[in-house]
Amino acid sequence: MTAAAFARFDGKVALVTAAASGICRASAEIIAAEGGTIAAVDNDRELLDGAMDAFAAAGARVIGCGPLASACTTRDRPRGHMSDRTDDTADDDDESMVTPAMEAEIGRAGDPVQVTITRELVRRMAEALDEPDPALLAALESDDATPEAPGWALFVHFGRYRQPDLPDAPPRGLMAADELTLLAPIHVGDELTVVSRIAGMNERIGGRVGHSLFVDHEWTFSNQHGVDVATTRRTVAYFKQKHSGA
Repeated sequence: MTAAAFARFDGKVALVTAAASGICRASAEIIAAEGGTIAAVDNDRELLDGAMDAFAAAGARVIGCGPLASACTTRDRPRGHMSDRTDDTADDDDESMVTPAMEAEIGRAGDPVQVTITRELVRRMAEALDEPDPALLAALESDDATPEAPGWALFVHFGRYRQPDLPDAPPRGLMAADELTLLAPIHVGDELTVVSRIAGMNERIGGRVGHSLFVDHEWTFSNQHGVDVATTRRTVAYFKQKHSGA
């Protein structure tokens, strides 16, 4: 993989709460490794200080705040740091979790899934979410054949968006993050083609959570006109040893 594969958070700031431990810390480590700035918040100031040092060592600029943000400090990434792990930083005795079969799956498109954004499904989703937007409800009741739908309308078919199988992956993974990016308006009546792919992998050897592998799954939504209207990305974490969450 190229360094670009680890740079999707360059120029971005992520606010991470409970950042000193557990899966929140692991998520912050992903963002740090991929070039992001971390605004880390935790009630345990002493534990947070240790986490901030680790984030900075991983390449992030870090702003850390203790209880109720009463005191904030900053850590900067060391000069010459590169986000992606190189062989000379790895433990030679620790075998990589990434196999050739796994690497071969990166970027490979899955079978397309066809879904329709229907008026009834959007209405039912709005009710389930207790969506109070009167303009949306009025549009759904109007004679407009294709009113604009909110971004969450993509999830009316959420159960059909399957993660592609990853060969040689550990049997259990932990969802670390979900991200939705809207690229163009979505309308009731849109016929969407959903294509999945494995966008990338980030392996970390050592650190607080031990030997871990973070896999980015991505779905692209294209409408009946061939326009990409959205992408969703899910990061799944795998741990070589059982992770306690501490």
